[in-house]
Amino acid sequence: MVGEKLILRFHPGQTRAWKSQARFVLVLAGTRSGKSSWSPWWLHREIKNRGSGDYLLCSTSYKLLDKAAVPYLQDALGTKLGLGKVVGGSSGHFAVSKAGEYALWGAAQDKPTRVVFGHADEPDSLEAAQFKAAVCDEAGQRRFKQESWEAIQRRLAIDKGRCLFPTTPYGLGWLKYEVYDRAMRHADALSKSLPFNREDADYECIRFESIMNPAFPLEEWERARATLPLWRFNLFYRGIFSRPAGAIYDCFEQDV
Repeated sequence: MVGEKLILRFHPGQTRAWKSQARFVLVLAGTRSGKSSWSPWWLHREIKNRGSGDYLLCSTSYKLLDKAAVPYLQDALGTKLGLGKVVGGSSGHFAVSKAGEYALWGAAQDKPTRVVFGHADEPDSLEAAQFKAAVCDEAGQRRFKQESWEAIQRRLAIDKGRCLFPTTPYGLGWLKYEVYDRAMRHADALSKSLPFNREDADYECIRFESIMNPAFPLEEWERARATLPLWRFNLFYRGIFSRPAGAIYDCFEQDV
């Protein structure tokens, strides 16, 4: 805070993600890199730009939401911006108050605005709703099901809503093949001035390492690099999809 003015200072990885114009933005980053704490500010911008209605914040479980994603959201939108409060804990929602509506749009709105909390371990829990934008926190975890991502796309369809994936890779799964590979194919086609699939153009991947966070200790980075197998270090600290050495199909080439 500078006086009564809130100044946001993003590190270079967060800044690249902030500038992305893609509809589906994958923020693939190392542990404690600042991806989850940055996400509420992305969602705040979507709310301000898209107007009143429902938005989604989901993760693999309500327990995981309660650990980080919901507290970060409450701190940003509730404590710092004074837009409203969390109702019902991590299984409830964040409700924008009337004062919050004036702060966001300069006038009271005809319909309420909420950030609904959902868990992606049970796809049916994400149905029967319409969202204007979504944040899928830690979507790289195995318990975040592909069926849940498919349900979220249906819930975003009417408003052509955007989706943010702030996550560590964790392992190879639907996020790799359905989101990351699409983003990489599109980026590769653009770099070579080649034709590209229209479906891939909606995706972009921004990757950054744990050490890009100025608060991340260099000593901890070096300790992890010295003690972990390279593939695990790449996964959890560099945000790079990797396979364990010697795993079945560890030499599998996707293009071939």
